[in-house]
Amino acid sequence: MICEDLIFKNQGPVAWLRLNRPAQLNSINLSLLNSFSSILNKLKNDNSNKCLIITGNGRSFCAGADLKEYQESGGNQDEDGNQFLDRLGEVFNKIRNFPKPTLCGLNGITMAGGLELAICCDIIFAAESAKIGDAHSNYGILPGAGGAALLPQRVGIHNAKYMLFSGNAFSAQRLYEMGLVQEVIPDDHLELRLSEFATQLANKSSLGLARMKETVDLSLYLPIESALKVELEAARRHSQSNDMQEGLQAFSEKRPPNFK
Repeated sequence: MICEDLIFKNQGPVAWLRLNRPAQLNSINLSLLNSFSSILNKLKNDNSNKCLIITGNGRSFCAGADLKEYQESGGNQDEDGNQFLDRLGEVFNKIRNFPKPTLCGLNGITMAGGLELAICCDIIFAAESAKIGDAHSNYGILPGAGGAALLPQRVGIHNAKYMLFSGNAFSAQRLYEMGLVQEVIPDDHLELRLSEFATQLANKSSLGLARMKETVDLSLYLPIESALKVELEAARRHSQSNDMQEGLQAFSEKRPPNFK
């Protein structure tokens, strides 16, 4: 399936979403958000899909919101009256709450809303040449989709303020050192590494990964005692699953598990 602004392609059990507005540095507009929403709705309940990869075409992953279109539209409403920031928050929440592992491949410039899109994903891979930052402060704009609210969880409060206040672009290696990026990959190997890692995840228990993701995400907002109770309850429920029984059987038989 190919849309004008977002390319969707299945490669076996892995779904790829490519932002496809290279002339605009893959900046986000309402059309792009609507395409995202439609495809995510389709993929959420597609059992053949085990993992989602989000990356970009051209020299940018995503340079943020399309400010030119936003200005020209005088508030940027779509035909149903949806405001841009409201729609942005709705779609980014869909990505954050997507029940399957989400990988992000930063292939180039990643700024402002592009950074907020990246931190919606579970794991971030970045090309060596990628430049990553917030940039809202450079134009007197406030983050509205997680830049200020969620970035401190990823890089710590002082690093988050450093990035937000300065508006600077940082190297992929610097963001790896801060803990935002999990792997820095040579530019010409980024997609190969994304595919390799996604395939590794696709061979695991989808139910197990979904419950693991849910538990990790919930733990961010709970006191330690409550988080441990959530984890214990999830482990108890999962112990009754066919996938766990298959895993134990495969372990005892010294063979790869065949998860259903």
